[in-house]
Amino acid sequence: MQHCASIVKNIEAMTFYFINHKLKCRTLDAAMPRITHMGNAFFTIGLALSIILFGKNDAKVAGWQALAALVSSHCLVQLLKLLLRRMRPFATLKDVNILGKLPKDPSFPSGHSTASFALATSLTLYWPAVAAISIPTEVLVALSRVYLGYHYPSDIIAGTLLGIISALGIGWII
Repeated sequence: MQHCASIVKNIEAMTFYFINHKLKCRTLDAAMPRITHMGNAFFTIGLALSIILFGKNDAKVAGWQALAALVSSHCLVQLLKLLLRRMRPFATLKDVNILGKLPKDPSFPSGHSTASFALATSLTLYWPAVAAISIPTEVLVALSRVYLGYHYPSDIIAGTLLGIISALGIGWII
Protein backbone atom coordinates (compact mmCIF):
# COMPACT_ATOMS: atom_id res chain seq x y z
CA MET A 1 0.00 0.00 0.00
CA GLN A 2 2.80 2.40 0.88
CA HIS A 3 4.41 1.62 -2.49
CA CYS A 4 1.20 2.63 -4.29
CA ALA A 5 1.02 5.89 -2.33
CA SER A 6 4.63 6.61 -3.30
CA ILE A 7 3.86 6.00 -6.98
CA VAL A 8 0.83 8.33 -6.84
CA LYS A 9 2.90 10.99 -5.08
CA ASN A 10 5.60 10.73 -7.75
CA ILE A 11 3.07 10.97 -10.58
CA GLU A 12 1.55 14.04 -8.96
CA ALA A 13 4.96 15.69 -8.55
CA MET A 14 5.83 14.93 -12.19
CA THR A 15 2.52 16.39 -13.34
CA PHE A 16 3.03 19.44 -11.13
CA TYR A 17 6.53 20.06 -12.53
CA PHE A 18 5.32 19.55 -16.11
CA ILE A 19 2.72 22.32 -15.70
CA ASN A 20 4.85 24.52 -13.45
CA HIS A 21 8.15 24.19 -15.37
CA LYS A 22 7.75 22.72 -18.86
CA LEU A 23 4.84 24.96 -19.88
CA LYS A 24 6.56 28.08 -18.53
CA CYS A 25 6.87 30.89 -21.04
CA ARG A 26 6.53 34.67 -21.17
CA THR A 27 3.00 34.56 -22.57
CA LEU A 28 1.69 32.26 -19.83
CA ASP A 29 3.64 34.19 -17.18
CA ALA A 30 1.61 37.24 -18.23
CA ALA A 31 -1.73 35.47 -18.76
CA MET A 32 -1.99 33.01 -15.85
CA PRO A 33 -1.97 35.59 -13.01
CA ARG A 34 -4.91 37.28 -14.77
CA ILE A 35 -6.76 34.06 -15.61
CA THR A 36 -6.52 32.82 -12.03
CA HIS A 37 -8.56 35.81 -10.82
CA MET A 38 -11.61 34.46 -12.67
CA GLY A 39 -11.82 31.87 -9.89
CA ASN A 40 -11.62 34.24 -6.93
CA ALA A 41 -14.54 35.22 -4.72
CA PHE A 42 -14.77 38.78 -6.05
CA PHE A 43 -15.17 37.61 -9.65
CA THR A 44 -17.39 34.55 -9.12
CA ILE A 45 -19.72 36.09 -6.53
CA GLY A 46 -19.74 39.36 -8.46
CA LEU A 47 -20.83 37.60 -11.63
CA ALA A 48 -23.58 35.67 -9.81
CA LEU A 49 -24.82 38.88 -8.14
CA SER A 50 -24.73 40.74 -11.48
CA ILE A 51 -26.92 38.05 -13.02
CA ILE A 52 -29.33 38.30 -10.07
CA LEU A 53 -29.47 42.11 -10.22
CA PHE A 54 -29.57 42.64 -13.98
CA GLY A 55 -31.02 39.38 -15.32
CA LYS A 56 -34.63 38.63 -16.13
CA ASN A 57 -36.76 35.66 -15.03
CA ASP A 58 -34.69 32.47 -15.63
CA ALA A 59 -31.49 34.48 -15.45
CA LYS A 60 -32.30 35.50 -11.87
CA VAL A 61 -32.94 31.86 -10.96
CA ALA A 62 -29.62 30.88 -12.55
CA GLY A 63 -27.87 33.63 -10.61
CA TRP A 64 -29.39 32.52 -7.31
CA GLN A 65 -28.49 28.92 -8.05
CA ALA A 66 -24.92 29.93 -8.85
CA LEU A 67 -24.69 31.98 -5.66
CA ALA A 68 -26.02 29.07 -3.57
CA ALA A 69 -23.52 26.70 -5.21
CA LEU A 70 -20.70 29.16 -4.53
CA VAL A 71 -21.63 29.59 -0.86
CA SER A 72 -22.13 25.87 -0.20
CA SER A 73 -18.95 24.84 -2.02
CA HIS A 74 -16.94 27.55 -0.26
CA CYS A 75 -18.07 26.22 3.13
CA LEU A 76 -16.99 22.71 2.12
CA VAL A 77 -13.62 23.98 0.85
CA GLN A 78 -12.92 25.80 4.11
CA LEU A 79 -13.92 22.77 6.18
CA LEU A 80 -11.65 20.46 4.15
CA LYS A 81 -8.74 22.91 4.32
CA LEU A 82 -9.19 23.13 8.10
CA LEU A 83 -9.39 19.35 8.55
CA LEU A 84 -6.67 18.25 6.12
CA ARG A 85 -4.19 21.15 6.34
CA ARG A 86 -2.20 20.12 3.27
CA MET A 87 0.84 22.31 2.74
CA ARG A 88 1.17 24.08 -0.59
CA PRO A 89 3.65 22.86 -3.21
CA PHE A 90 5.90 25.90 -2.84
CA ALA A 91 6.35 24.89 0.82
CA THR A 92 7.11 21.21 0.19
CA LEU A 93 8.69 20.87 -3.27
CA LYS A 94 12.01 22.22 -4.54
CA ASP A 95 12.42 24.68 -7.41
CA VAL A 96 8.78 25.71 -7.70
CA ASN A 97 8.13 28.59 -10.07
CA ILE A 98 5.95 31.03 -8.15
CA LEU A 99 4.18 34.01 -9.64
CA GLY A 100 2.26 36.45 -7.47
CA LYS A 101 1.44 36.74 -3.81
CA LEU A 102 1.77 33.51 -1.83
CA PRO A 103 -1.46 32.16 -0.34
CA LYS A 104 -1.26 31.41 3.39
CA ASP A 105 -4.14 28.95 3.75
CA PRO A 106 -3.80 25.20 3.17
CA SER A 107 -3.69 23.77 -0.33
CA PHE A 108 -6.40 21.11 -0.48
CA PRO A 109 -8.81 21.58 -2.21
CA SER A 110 -8.36 24.49 -4.60
CA GLY A 111 -10.93 27.14 -3.78
CA HIS A 112 -10.47 28.89 -7.13
CA SER A 113 -11.13 25.64 -9.01
CA THR A 114 -14.13 24.91 -6.82
CA ALA A 115 -15.66 28.36 -7.28
CA SER A 116 -15.06 28.58 -11.01
CA PHE A 117 -16.59 25.16 -11.66
CA ALA A 118 -19.52 25.77 -9.27
CA LEU A 119 -20.30 28.96 -11.19
CA ALA A 120 -19.79 27.45 -14.65
CA THR A 121 -21.82 24.33 -13.88
CA SER A 122 -24.68 26.37 -12.41
CA LEU A 123 -24.85 28.63 -15.45
CA THR A 124 -24.52 25.70 -17.86
CA LEU A 125 -27.56 24.04 -16.27
CA TYR A 126 -29.63 27.04 -17.45
CA TRP A 127 -27.78 27.90 -20.63
CA PRO A 128 -26.05 24.81 -22.09
CA ALA A 129 -24.37 26.92 -24.80
CA VAL A 130 -22.37 28.66 -22.04
CA ALA A 131 -20.35 25.43 -21.66
CA ALA A 132 -18.47 26.14 -24.91
CA ILE A 133 -16.87 29.16 -23.24
CA SER A 134 -17.07 28.35 -19.54
CA ILE A 135 -15.50 24.88 -19.52
CA PRO A 136 -12.28 25.84 -21.34
CA THR A 137 -12.08 29.00 -19.21
CA GLU A 138 -12.52 27.10 -15.96
CA VAL A 139 -9.95 24.48 -17.02
CA LEU A 140 -7.50 27.35 -17.55
CA VAL A 141 -8.37 28.78 -14.11
CA ALA A 142 -7.67 25.39 -12.53
CA LEU A 143 -4.41 24.90 -14.45
CA SER A 144 -3.33 28.43 -13.55
CA ARG A 145 -3.28 27.40 -9.89
CA VAL A 146 -0.62 24.76 -10.62
CA TYR A 147 1.22 26.97 -13.11
CA LEU A 148 1.50 29.70 -10.45
CA GLY A 149 2.89 27.17 -7.94
CA TYR A 150 -0.08 27.39 -5.55
CA HIS A 151 -1.67 23.94 -5.88
CA TYR A 152 -0.97 20.31 -6.61
CA PRO A 153 -2.92 18.70 -9.47
CA SER A 154 -5.02 16.70 -6.98
CA ASP A 155 -6.04 19.98 -5.31
CA ILE A 156 -7.52 21.28 -8.55
CA ILE A 157 -9.13 17.94 -9.43
CA ALA A 158 -10.79 17.80 -6.01
CA GLY A 159 -11.84 21.44 -6.30
CA THR A 160 -13.26 20.88 -9.77
CA LEU A 161 -15.30 17.89 -8.62
CA LEU A 162 -16.46 19.72 -5.50
CA GLY A 163 -17.62 22.70 -7.58
CA ILE A 164 -19.48 20.53 -10.09
CA ILE A 165 -21.10 18.37 -7.40
CA SER A 166 -22.14 21.45 -5.38
CA ALA A 167 -23.75 23.05 -8.42
CA LEU A 168 -25.54 19.84 -9.42
CA GLY A 169 -26.73 19.31 -5.84
CA ILE A 170 -28.07 22.86 -5.59
CA GLY A 171 -29.63 22.47 -9.05
CA TRP A 172 -31.38 19.32 -7.87
CA ILE A 173 -32.69 21.06 -4.73
CA ILE A 174 -33.83 24.28 -6.44
